[in-house]
Amino acid sequence: MLELLADAAPDGLSVSDIAERAQLNRVTAHRILAAYKAHGYVRQDGSGEPYRLGFKLVELAQSVLSESDLVRLAQPILDGLVERAGETCHLAVLDGAEAVYVAKVESSHAVRLVSRVGLRLPLYCTGLGKALLAWMDEQHAARLIDLQCFERRTKHTIVSKKALFAELEATRERGYAVDLGENEVGVRCVAAAVRDREGLPVAAVSVSGPDARLPDDALETLGLLVVATTASIAEALNGGQNAQAKFL
Repeated sequence: MLELLADAAPDGLSVSDIAERAQLNRVTAHRILAAYKAHGYVRQDGSGEPYRLGFKLVELAQSVLSESDLVRLAQPILDGLVERAGETCHLAVLDGAEAVYVAKVESSHAVRLVSRVGLRLPLYCTGLGKALLAWMDEQHAARLIDLQCFERRTKHTIVSKKALFAELEATRERGYAVDLGENEVGVRCVAAAVRDREGLPVAAVSVSGPDARLPDDALETLGLLVVATTASIAEALNGGQNAQAKFL
């Protein structure tokens, strides 16, 4: 039910809509929502108004993120990346068959990307997703690729397993992944994996921006910058004391 409300943000849903989508009867849905509302997990602007997610969830999310060494150690390194790249960066981890943003640092540009911590992304058509897949165990990657929908989001979207496997090979050869308007029209991205001591991905970092600000001749420079960023984060996670200083 909370996921349904998240998908319906910011408009919210009526109790009837929630009951129908969650395949519950209306009385049961209303009882659950009343309990959620009492504890701050959902809210209403007034009786009969749509239900929306409550601010208690923000508190819970912050508790999760504050316990994450990954986010804590990566944050100053991500700040340095945005200063050097001049574009918005994201840190994402694998969750099921999707990637999810766990940190974001905005660029100073007036025109910015619409994204948020907690947003879930497909793997097959995003730089972050391809970076995670490229250095994953082959069997694990194959299972996750089988779960992708391969929906054509733009005219540039990869829509077949064969094309994706070829792109993952190219990603490994260059050291970073690219998204040339595959997920959103007019948005480009370069991304690289944060890898553990065995070389397996634990997260990925991306730099994204409008295609007008990320022309072809800028992608390699940004890609190498993102690779350096992920190496610094990996060193910090592995106990390195000078990862931030070395990167900055």
